[in-house]
Amino acid sequence: MHKGFVDWDKVPEEKIVDGVRRKLITTDKMTVVLWMWDKGVDLPMHTHPEDQFYYLISGKARFDSDGESRIVDTPGASWMVPGNVPHSTVYLEDSVTMDIFSPPREDMIAGTDPYIRAATKRKV
Repeated sequence: MHKGFVDWDKVPEEKIVDGVRRKLITTDKMTVVLWMWDKGVDLPMHTHPEDQFYYLISGKARFDSDGESRIVDTPGASWMVPGNVPHSTVYLEDSVTMDIFSPPREDMIAGTDPYIRAATKRKV
């Protein structure tokens, strides 16, 4: 469990698949993930029981959720996804994002998050 100030430069980076890297910290109540996505990464439609808050730090992505599609390219663009709502993302530029999940993402902590590992990189 992490507490106190976070120095993201000291959080270990994990390569998930080609074009997807992350830094993860967790507490008893949430998981926070700093993501680095290469242009063309296609994160397939998926669900998870945890609520998700998504924050675009840089880049450009198309986000699809619950019948709505939106292209985001403004730093600070955010959206919330309630647990069990289908959603997907395609990264149209190299991008950096942050996710906050509550409760903690036990599958990410264990490294068994299958939809992330199913992400593919394609030309866009």
